[in-house]
Amino acid sequence: MQDAPTPLSIDDLDWINDLPLETVAAIAVIATAAVAEKKRAEEERLWQQFKEQAEKLGIDLTNVAATKVGRSLKPKKYRGPNGEEWNGRGLGMPPWLKELVDAGRDKDEFINPEWAKSKGMVD
Repeated sequence: MQDAPTPLSIDDLDWINDLPLETVAAIAVIATAAVAEKKRAEEERLWQQFKEQAEKLGIDLTNVAATKVGRSLKPKKYRGPNGEEWNGRGLGMPPWLKELVDAGRDKDEFINPEWAKSKGMVD
């Protein structure tokens, strides 16, 4: 069994104060993407376990597969380069998209093709 990681405190990250703001922002984007990927991978692992158990029990998941627990059936409007998603609602853009727009990218570059298809915008 693997030991639990030692929790970090703000004092452990004191060195970050010496870095330029752009570097800290880049670290934040990378860390956010890494957390999202770890969560996605864990969700997928658990979903596979669930499917295997259901199969062993003879349960048909045909109608359940599209509605994984915690997932909306509607695709999100925006998808980032690292798999980040945003529905386009709320008070402001999420940090990952704001950083890209501030760097000169057009927010429409990140429209999720699945969302556009669901709205009849593309075939």
